[in-house]
Amino acid sequence: MVDLGKYAEKVADSFRKSHKLGKRRGSIAIDVTDVTNDGTISLEVVGQESSGERKGDVDFSVDEKVRLRGTPGGLGLETVNVRNAPQEQ
Repeated sequence: MVDLGKYAEKVADSFRKSHKLGKRRGSIAIDVTDVTNDGTISLEVVGQESSGERKGDVDFSVDEKVRLRGTPGGLGLETVNVRNAPQEQ
C-alpha cells in the first residue's frame, strides 16, 4: 500500500518552495486526473489560503505525474514530472 496523497503533497511543497509559488500554504486539494495501465498517475494539486481576506483563493496549482512501481520492498512511487498548472480565474 502507498500513500498517494502524502507523496503528492510532499512533491508539490518541494516544487512550490523551489519555484517561489505562494508564500504560505493553507489547505491542499488533490485531484486524480488520469491513471494509465503502466502505473502512471496524473494529479492536480491546488493550495488555497485557509484564513484572512484571501480565504479560498488559489495560492498555487501544480500538475504532477507519478508512477506506481514494484520494488523489492513492495510498491513505491516515483515522480515523473511536475509543472505549474494554469490557474482558473
